[in-house]
Amino acid sequence: MAFNKCLREVAKGDSRITFVDVEQEFDRYIKEHHVRLEELTLPDGVHLSLLGHDVYFECMYPVIARIVEEEH
Repeated sequence: MAFNKCLREVAKGDSRITFVDVEQEFDRYIKEHHVRLEELTLPDGVHLSLLGHDVYFECMYPVIARIVEEEH
């Protein structure tokens, strides 16, 4: 997506930003687990399904945990 490409460029240029490329993580999951994007979203194609939330958690939790640990 063009929007995600713009986000990547902005994040790359600012060391204050912690960027998690969720689109890339979902693409990786789809390829590794042989699922379709539709399995990660609800029928509206926007909101995450239960599986989509699990994948989102798997890619976000380590980043958030690391940042919290660095702050303490």
